[in-house]
Amino acid sequence: MQIMPEIPLQISELISVCCLKDIKAWEITSGFMARNIAAKEYRVIVPDNEIEEFVKKSPSQFKVEGESRYTEQFKDQLFQLLPQDKKSQFGWYLQQFIKLLAKFI
Repeated sequence: MQIMPEIPLQISELISVCCLKDIKAWEITSGFMARNIAAKEYRVIVPDNEIEEFVKKSPSQFKVEGESRYTEQFKDQLFQLLPQDKKSQFGWYLQQFIKLLAKFI
């Protein structure tokens, strides 16, 4: 029986979404991701006004992008469509759409 050589897995891109309230966790997890997940490209998408802070706190492998690139066309409408009891979770819903769009834009 011939054994296949182990080929290291590399994904094309690793896309994360974060915000300033979670930056302490980001500092830890982003380092683990960069060391343990081989990718051709690493991106983190954050609110536009938090880009500078994430550039400082992210491993050099990560490209930091502003979320408005993905959300400017639907952000206000999404907020309006959410039921009143879900509006406090708007950021979470927004991040789900960003993750879906980031692969294709």
